[in-house]
Amino acid sequence: MARAKKIQEHEVLRDALSTWAAKYGFLNDPYVSGLVTALDSRRNLSMWATLSPLEYLPRPEVKGRRTRLIKFITLIRNTLIFAPVALTWTAVGHATSAFGTYVGQNAGAVVNFLEFWQNGYGVLDKNWTIGHIANLDFLLILLVMILIVFLHFANDQERELRTRSEILFDNERLALGISIHQFLFAKRATDNVKMNQNLATVTQDLLHTSSSLTKVAKNVEKASKETPTNKQVLAAIKEFTKTKTTSRWNFLDE
Repeated sequence: MARAKKIQEHEVLRDALSTWAAKYGFLNDPYVSGLVTALDSRRNLSMWATLSPLEYLPRPEVKGRRTRLIKFITLIRNTLIFAPVALTWTAVGHATSAFGTYVGQNAGAVVNFLEFWQNGYGVLDKNWTIGHIANLDFLLILLVMILIVFLHFANDQERELRTRSEILFDNERLALGISIHQFLFAKRATDNVKMNQNLATVTQDLLHTSSSLTKVAKNVEKASKETPTNKQVLAAIKEFTKTKTTSRWNFLDE
């Protein structure tokens, strides 16, 4: 039975980078596409190792789920704020025109404008009477108030979702950047300047060691010269023995 092919480390990293890029639409990003190609061919990895992944990896854009809907509702709310004023002044225009017609038809009649606007007297359409317009204005203002409350809570919820998404995106990007850096760290080419500095340090240490060894050798040589040889030690023993023997015989003679 044939063994399953072991997945190489560069293949795992390439697949992880490709999946992340496809998820957020970064497959055409120069850094991502170039690094995927380099990992696939295993070439120029030392060059890519000089680039910081956390600096060159693109940052996903946080998009709210209901951002467009909230913007549309906000536009409606802002428009409806002026709707009661526009409706009221339109009603005033219709009432004024109708009142002029009514006065022309009834020259001797004494009618208050507000009374005419409320009753219409068969000249002004009921849809433009002051009571009907007041009800419409109330409903519009109430609708604006409801939209204000809704948008307040909707914006808070959307802001919270965006914050969570940003944290999630940053954590994914950080984990991927660390994996890339960890893999490419061993692929970095040795820097010439750093190598020269290291060589200079090692050379200086060798010179100090050589100087110390020279001093030690001189001290050993000096000490070895001052130490008596075996012949000198034997001669001294014989001389000492002879001296003692002579002294003993001289004592017996006395």
